[in-house]
Amino acid sequence: MSEFRVQENGFQIEMANGYTVSVQFGKYHYCSSRHGEKRDSWRGLQCSDAEVAVMDSNDKFIALDEHDDVRGYQSVSEVIALINKFNDM
Repeated sequence: MSEFRVQENGFQIEMANGYTVSVQFGKYHYCSSRHGEKRDSWRGLQCSDAEVAVMDSNDKFIALDEHDDVRGYQSVSEVIALINKFNDM
């Protein structure tokens, strides 16, 4: 099953293959909002980069780097590339 999930500081996308990509960008995440959030009534929370993580169908984190399962300060293009990578697996 594929679905979107909205969270207070980001969102998750669960893909048909069972992988879930989490994109977070609030004050408690590795992103430029970490040191002061930007919000408005029309656009909500805004940030130029985000923290990402990927979980498998058993909700276990997938290692994205040699020593970490979370990548911080990812650009929009990097987030899209990660989503595409795990969607195509």
